[in-house]
Amino acid sequence: MNETLNFVVNGNSYAINFPTVGEYYAIEASKQSLSLGFYNSLSESSVMSAYNATNMIDIEATLTILCPKLIKDLKCDSFKKLGVKDYLMIKDAYVEQFVPWWKEIQELFNPKKKTDDE
Repeated sequence: MNETLNFVVNGNSYAINFPTVGEYYAIEASKQSLSLGFYNSLSESSVMSAYNATNMIDIEATLTILCPKLIKDLKCDSFKKLGVKDYLMIKDAYVEQFVPWWKEIQELFNPKKKTDDE
C-alpha cells in the first residue's frame, strides 16, 4: 500500500498522505459537524438526495482534512459554494482515485481473518 496518494483533479496534482490518528477522527467529527449532527440519519436514509448529501459531506470532510491545498485552490470561497459541475468533477476523482486507497486503509483496522482453508 502506498502511504501517499497522488490525487489528480482537473490537471492539478495533490499529495494526500496516510492519515494520522488525529486526522482520522477529525474527518469523522467533521462529518457530524457538516451534517449538523444528522450524519447517521442521512447515511441510513434510502432517499437519493440524502445519499448525495452524505457523499458531499464525506468528500468535504475528507479533503478539508487531508488535502487542504485542493480546498484553497477552489474557484470559490468554500466547498459549500461549489457549483454542481465542479463538485461532480471532484467527486469523480474522489471515487476513482481516493476511495480505493481509503478502502485499503480501512482494511488495516479490520483485517480479514485467515481461515484454515487459506
